[in-house]
Amino acid sequence: MPKSRHQRQDWNRKASKQETYDYFVRASVRFTRHFTSYREGEFAAIDDVVALMRTLCGDGLIARAIETFELTDPVLYTSKAPERSATTHLTVGNLPFLIEQSESTQTTLTGWLKSPAAIFTETGGSGGKQRSQRIRSWSDLLAGISNTSGSHASEWIPKWIEETRLVGIDTLNLAGYLVEFAAAVVEHCLADLLTELGEAEHAPNRHPIPIRPVNLAWLHLYLDDQKLMHLEFFGGSHEGTPDGKYTLIRVRQGGLEVGMDLIRSGGRDLLFSIPVRTVS
Repeated sequence: MPKSRHQRQDWNRKASKQETYDYFVRASVRFTRHFTSYREGEFAAIDDVVALMRTLCGDGLIARAIETFELTDPVLYTSKAPERSATTHLTVGNLPFLIEQSESTQTTLTGWLKSPAAIFTETGGSGGKQRSQRIRSWSDLLAGISNTSGSHASEWIPKWIEETRLVGIDTLNLAGYLVEFAAAVVEHCLADLLTELGEAEHAPNRHPIPIRPVNLAWLHLYLDDQKLMHLEFFGGSHEGTPDGKYTLIRVRQGGLEVGMDLIRSGGRDLLFSIPVRTVS
């Protein structure tokens, strides 16, 4: 396959080792600055977080730094992989964790970025009857989210972003939740990498995680023969989450909304389905 224009040395030159070093350190500093602002509630800071997640993860800067400077690839643990079937509407998995979870799989930071993040069915063509399933790795998914908002302002919004809302997690949509979840883990990995690189003074602050009182680690939406939507997921509260009621997930499809609420009581989680309701 011929090289693209930006890879041809007669058009451009490859970044030097020092330039890669500078790119990585500067991007990491910018990332933790914006992620700190986001966690402090600054308006629109998430857009900057998304843009830097694309630079570091989607564009492969972290992987380049690890390879170029022979850094230790941080160990991560991932949740269940996305589950694909002929009836799959949307499935998300392989969410990263810093410590081993129940039924988790050990991997590395670069291995996680290459792993499948989501599979979703797209419809189009005449009458919207053509269906195709797309698989995206975590690096591709983060780059795609950034192309919608953050690095770019897309004219077209993918349905999977706007129709799946995790309103119990501070009204985030699914894309926002995935960026936040991944960013919290990446921040800790960057702290290790920059410290090993001799740039401890520029290492991120390692904000505490988890961020939210409830979490979602795996999701599968599928349609049955009658075109009814079914929701399966792994999620719940964390140790230390106060007793109370939390809205865990809301999903919209075809003008209907379904979801689950969680009640935390005495250190235990109780899940309740919400009544199906019509939404505009």
